Amino acid sequence: MKKWKIKSIICLILFLVPFIIVPSSRAELVNIWGTSQGTTQTYTYKTIYNGTIDLTIDNGDQIFSVINIWDNDGNNYTELLYKRQKTTTSGLDVDLFTLDDDEGDWNFNDFRNIMSAGELHPLLPIGFNATDNVGVDWTAELQNLDSITNYTITYEVDAVLIHHWDYDTDDLGAYVQIFEYIRWDNTTGWLISYRYVENHGNPANYTSTLLIQVKSITGGLFIDITLIIGIIGAITGAVAIVFSYLTFRKSRPQ
Repeated sequence: MKKWKIKSIICLILFLVPFIIVPSSRAELVNIWGTSQGTTQTYTYKTIYNGTIDLTIDNGDQIFSVINIWDNDGNNYTELLYKRQKTTTSGLDVDLFTLDDDEGDWNFNDFRNIMSAGELHPLLPIGFNATDNVGVDWTAELQNLDSITNYTITYEVDAVLIHHWDYDTDDLGAYVQIFEYIRWDNTTGWLISYRYVENHGNPANYTSTLLIQVKSITGGLFIDITLIIGIIGAITGAVAIVFSYLTFRKSRPQ
């Protein structure tokens, strides 16, 4: 086989590689999360008593680390996997949680019910696409929450503050005032702080405050593997074109 034929075959293979390794659907992957793979967020978790009870209980830090951001269901929108590490009476407890991109899983309740069954849920998606039914619409869902009795929403620089108040009675029949403050970072989707206050009247006369707040955050990097593959494919295609041109020139009779 002549050398120019061999070179032509090589050029054809190089030209086809980008189309083999870069499917068009994968190139459209959309990240709906405002955080990054490798990001670690640490929260302090305390209960503080004042009044007839004067005590601070340190419930230990809770550390959340983003393990992966990837498309788990093939719809070209990203899910997120994070690890939660916390200290318990029996030692260190580690769990993994997957956050779905499905809009049906997210609504205004996720902004206020950050403590579910005693577990902290400190991360929300910031992206939204109504057509594909993914993510959460912060504007609409916060408006829904603002319309609920005893809730107000205040917009700050790169943050949203949710204020809730109510009342109840305790086991002694005392009047209890309840105040709740939730602050979200609307650029990253991470919880900034959560404060839940119960003010117990006579005869107990004490205040309890559950306080959760950011202790530290270390950044990460979201790496879209499709972008890397796309760059490799583009380079390979360019090499194939140049190689084909040079081969063609050399094969022409002088």
